[in-house]
Amino acid sequence: MSLLTASLNLLVIISISHFRQLHTPTNLLLLSLAVSDFLVGLFVTPFHILLIEPCWFLGDLVCVLYYFLSFITVYASVLNMVLISVDRYVAICDPLHYPTRITLNRVQICVVLFWVYSVFYSFMLLHDNLIQPGRYNSCYGECVINVVGAVGIVLVFIIPVSTIIILYVRVFVVAVSQVFSSFLIFLNSCLNPVIYAFLYPWFRKSVKLIVTLEILQPNSCMINVL
Repeated sequence: MSLLTASLNLLVIISISHFRQLHTPTNLLLLSLAVSDFLVGLFVTPFHILLIEPCWFLGDLVCVLYYFLSFITVYASVLNMVLISVDRYVAICDPLHYPTRITLNRVQICVVLFWVYSVFYSFMLLHDNLIQPGRYNSCYGECVINVVGAVGIVLVFIIPVSTIIILYVRVFVVAVSQVFSSFLIFLNSCLNPVIYAFLYPWFRKSVKLIVTLEILQPNSCMINVL
């Protein structure tokens, strides 16, 4: 799943970054979402496998960096989906004013601000957990709950996670439940490119050009993929 998550999101990143026709506000949001999910597949998921083992042998520094990156990617992924929802809402409910309300510059500013917020809030959350030893196992889930509560978004893959985390905090949940809840979060990052990009014809055409290495041809960025 880690390799599949990284591969699918990398295809989205290459497609939107390379082909100029795809440089639109909506696709910029998809690009930002793909970056966060790509980091989940490339770094977060593989290291999380090591957490299942009874002993962490990579040291405190790597442990802190892992949780910090986990917080950032989860926050950024959820916040990017919020932006995509707003973008689609305006496009469907107010299409005449969409070009003036949703501009590339405004989207870029929102994406940057959301990533900065993700980094800052993740740092604060990690700091709070560092001064309270023994909370590493639950802080990852608490991170998800805080984000979902803050933005008011209830995601299909977060509902069972939130339930499991609440049980974990108040009662006790065995390690299997923690692994399962994490699996659902990582599965969300794997399915995002399928949900948000694969259904578009331009993405399927872009993937074909990438796989056949036609993007290496001169001026391939100008190819019509729409």
